[in-house]
Amino acid sequence: MPASHKTLANWYLQLSQSLEAGMTLAQSLESSGGPKAADRMAMSSQIQSGMPLDNVLKGAPNWLPKSDRIFISAAAQTGRLPQTLKNLAERHSRIGANKMKGILSLIYPLGIFHFAVFISPIMGMINFETGIAFNIGAYLGQVFAMLFPLWAVIGIVVFLVKTESPILPKLMRAIPVLRGYSKAQAVADFSYALGTFLDAGVNVKRSWQGAAAVAGDPDLKKATHELNATFDREEDPVPQLKRLKCFPTNFVSLYQAGAMSGQLDQNLLIIGRQYQAKANNLMTLTAVVYPTILFVIVVGYVIFTILTMYAGYLDALTGIMDG
Repeated sequence: MPASHKTLANWYLQLSQSLEAGMTLAQSLESSGGPKAADRMAMSSQIQSGMPLDNVLKGAPNWLPKSDRIFISAAAQTGRLPQTLKNLAERHSRIGANKMKGILSLIYPLGIFHFAVFISPIMGMINFETGIAFNIGAYLGQVFAMLFPLWAVIGIVVFLVKTESPILPKLMRAIPVLRGYSKAQAVADFSYALGTFLDAGVNVKRSWQGAAAVAGDPDLKKATHELNATFDREEDPVPQLKRLKCFPTNFVSLYQAGAMSGQLDQNLLIIGRQYQAKANNLMTLTAVVYPTILFVIVVGYVIFTILTMYAGYLDALTGIMDG
């Protein structure tokens, strides 16, 4: 599975600095810290033995993301590897920060939920006439029944994220707020990738195909496929972009302006930053909305349990008074 975003960001930055200092890629792999040393040494040895970089990347360990291999390969062929590695470091740093924000926002409501799950079965076993009739089997069964679905969902989501499954974007598109985040993140990734490929000197058609592969969005992949004939004829894609709904208006405008001014790669990187900021804001909103909903559910459940216990207490007290 891929290394953490923090590890990759630090490693790419080290590689970039080493290359700018005049070291070869093989030397940079050996001297840098970060991912597994044995894997880095093996990749360095392969490069020194004369193996083409594309072949080295194809056989690279699983901790190196497939999308990053596309960037590295293209940049190495055009002599833009140091700058591309810096861009990758910045990208992974942003993604890692977003994921950490989401995780931290869930800790408190999940903690409250677990507390309620562990306590509520005991409260249900209280009998105000005979005391607590604790049954370990019944207790564990109730706890398991409430926690298993939650952790099953969490486990599935983590697996989909780690394996970069195409199922995850489809699921996100079906959930309010996350739908907007998914679309904004896809445009951000696509724009960043396209700008990086063009900056690295890759031709337009290959840049679009590589960007679509990196973004992993079905709509963007379909649109890129439709534009292949336009690229083959070396025509301006802007008229086609205007009819494709997956490309926002400002994307089309900045793309057209960049193509006319000779700054297309820089404009695309600007679009990437703009939509990354939008995606970050939507992730922040998501980190507020869904934990709040979970918290309200937990509080409601706790209140219901307390009221049920109190009602039982009143029934028992009434029975004693009537007796």
